[in-house]
Amino acid sequence: MLASRFLVPQLEEEVRELRAQTEHLTGELQSARDQFQAVLDAVPGGVSWINADLEYLGINARLAATFGLKPEDFVGKKVGFLQSSPDFPDFVAEFVRSPQQSASREVEMTIDGARCVYLLMAQKYGLGQSSVFVGIDITDRKAAEEKLFRDAFFDKLTGLPNRSLLLERMERALIYSKRRDGYLFAVLFIDCDGFKHINDSLGHTVGDRLLSAVARRLEALVRSADTVARLGGDEFVLLLDDIEDLSHATHIAERIQRSMTTPFPLEGQEVFITASIGITLNTAAYVNTEELLRDADTAMYRAKTEGRNRYEIFDRHMHAAAMQRLELESDLHRSLDAQDFILHFQPILDLPSGKLHSFEALVRWNRPLRGWTRPGDFIALAEETGLILRLDRWVLRAACEQMRAWMDEFGERAPHAISVNLSSRQFAQNDLVTCVADILLETRLPASHLKLEITESAIMGNLEFVAVQLQGLCDLGLHLSIDDFGTGYSSLSYLHRLPLHTLKVDRSFAQEVSDCGQNLEIVRAIVMLAHALKMDVVAEGIETIEQRDLFRDLGCEFAQGFYFSRGLDVFEARALIENGVWPGG
Repeated sequence: MLASRFLVPQLEEEVRELRAQTEHLTGELQSARDQFQAVLDAVPGGVSWINADLEYLGINARLAATFGLKPEDFVGKKVGFLQSSPDFPDFVAEFVRSPQQSASREVEMTIDGARCVYLLMAQKYGLGQSSVFVGIDITDRKAAEEKLFRDAFFDKLTGLPNRSLLLERMERALIYSKRRDGYLFAVLFIDCDGFKHINDSLGHTVGDRLLSAVARRLEALVRSADTVARLGGDEFVLLLDDIEDLSHATHIAERIQRSMTTPFPLEGQEVFITASIGITLNTAAYVNTEELLRDADTAMYRAKTEGRNRYEIFDRHMHAAAMQRLELESDLHRSLDAQDFILHFQPILDLPSGKLHSFEALVRWNRPLRGWTRPGDFIALAEETGLILRLDRWVLRAACEQMRAWMDEFGERAPHAISVNLSSRQFAQNDLVTCVADILLETRLPASHLKLEITESAIMGNLEFVAVQLQGLCDLGLHLSIDDFGTGYSSLSYLHRLPLHTLKVDRSFAQEVSDCGQNLEIVRAIVMLAHALKMDVVAEGIETIEQRDLFRDLGCEFAQGFYFSRGLDVFEARALIENGVWPGG
């Protein structure tokens, strides 16, 4: 009894101590739990604990708040009870049952009706009976990555693959073709004919809509395995993958051209456009994609030069022609810098008297390493590349200088004027009148001794603007002539609106009138019309005495052609001036 009296208080004290220790440990444990929860809640993502039965043991507050719930709402619930993502439960189940200790995967979720992308990271703990999952919202990052990808590989206007992605797919096809016998693919290079005119007349907004409409129409014509790409401007490329033979490519080209016959409804009006197409097939000769694209482009250019709205299939002769064209363009650049051009002068005779009246300046090119090159071989390229602007201005200055020299040497016996042809691109320049005025001032040539010629087709290209240009030139005091008259379609409708002094009848009329009497009344009407408008008439292309007499009898004041003289160099022209009368007259 005595012992028990001492043991009870001792035991009670130990119990109190144990209880105090337990309360202390419980407090420390709760504090640790609170700290751990605070850390988890501060994690920039969702954290959850899941057991082997795919039940939630707990989640952090951030993840619960994402779904508008509290952490305790998840405890004991099966994974996927929110039905926010089919990918998440699959990933959890796969990971829990696998021997892996850690894993990660991107999954899609729908939260508040919005599509989100999460990066999930999983780690097992507690002898693998439970797992912790951390999810980070990477929606914005994925959107930024997709935007960077689209900006790098897709055209912003049409949404089509751009040049970079096209070349990547062509490279893949080219590599595959080296591994599999008989594998064939085709590249179609497409250029929209006349797109610049639509852009200039209807505006860039309509032009952009047209390009997008063309893109959609092209996509509808090919298989899903094929690629429709936009290189830029109005150029598109089709990569036709794994085709049987060339006929598949030509069939698609024909379908494209047929589809373009249907007008595009834009801005309340119907817009028509055609396409020029170049086709090339992969062969063993090709080692890189740039060569394939280049040759398809070359074939397209041939389709353009052959009349547009057609397709051409590449052959090696086209490449040779393209290289010659490139060499010609390079030589043009160098010769303009080195001033390798010279002028020849074709006499324009006074028909009634046979005396020399004036000269027309003709450009001639002694091409380095190639010799004399005909204007027909380089003028068209100069116009296409824009080099004609430099060439025109050089010809104008050189002609004015030569005319001034003749005036200084021969005085009153000098030719009345010198005629210079200006291209339609030159007439499109806003500074044309200023440029001509400056050249006249620098060469000291009176404006009345210069005659500028423009073709009928150039006038019809932009009548209102050309009319302003011509009036500005006329105000300088020089004379204006319309060249190749009769080859256009609206001649009579504009003649009275322009300040012209001379009408040059196209050389084709001289040939047709003399051969079988055709067009005689037309020429007679042209001469009468010109005289009624106070214009003199020059007959071009006179090659026989019969042609000379016929045009003289019709009332033409002047004529030029091989019957009188070819183009003369400066020394031969000087000799003719000294004589004053054509030797055969």
